[in-house]
Amino acid sequence: MSLVRFSQGSQLVFGDTMDTPHSVQIPALRTSGVRKCVNCLIGLTVLGMVGVVAGRALFGRDNLLGLSQRFDPRFEGTVHAWLGSLLLGVCAAALAVIASDERTTQFRKQWWVLSLGFLFLSADELLQMHEGLSKVTKAIFGSGSAPHLWALIGLVGAAGLFVAYLPFLRHLSPHFRKRFILAGAVYLGGAIGFELLGAVYGTLVRPNDRYYVSLAVIEETLELVGCGMFLMALLEYIGARQAEGARG
Repeated sequence: MSLVRFSQGSQLVFGDTMDTPHSVQIPALRTSGVRKCVNCLIGLTVLGMVGVVAGRALFGRDNLLGLSQRFDPRFEGTVHAWLGSLLLGVCAAALAVIASDERTTQFRKQWWVLSLGFLFLSADELLQMHEGLSKVTKAIFGSGSAPHLWALIGLVGAAGLFVAYLPFLRHLSPHFRKRFILAGAVYLGGAIGFELLGAVYGTLVRPNDRYYVSLAVIEETLELVGCGMFLMALLEYIGARQAEGARG
């Protein structure tokens, strides 16, 4: 069977013993290196968004050598959308690894559902599938009413998923339960909380002033940070479970 041992130096070490049909082979990697890489990518992306906002607000620059369109937090198809999609996709892959290596069938389905959910979020981040829902709601309720209704639907869905996953969360150790919940809270705080706050501000005050754009920067930053936190928690979980199996 393939072993992935989680050492005190935050290193996942790959080794081979008896191969089984259900073994999951994971290449060796240092989680500390992954953490630094993720933090660097998030930091540079946030710096780019802040630079675009500051350049427009302080110097009246809208182009910034073509970087504005690539880092403007109000738009899709940008660097932060690409990075968000990448992080969500890697989380989906890590969840699939956990699901396929789950020793009991009691919660295997929950892991697979999470993996498929993150895969959908990854695709949506790039393909903007939620924009179709926004167009439908605008056609039904009008452009000025029920702004970002899809975010409200997401809020209800997230609350329902949390209630449904309470038994799943209880079976986790307190360490991972806290890390998963905290990462989810940070991500949803941006994806839903600041999305709704920005929608209300844009409707009642002004949709494109510097305060509105600042809310968009916070929204995108929280989404990226939440994804990064969840990814690191998943990598640690994989290592801890495999180390537990090796000791057993």
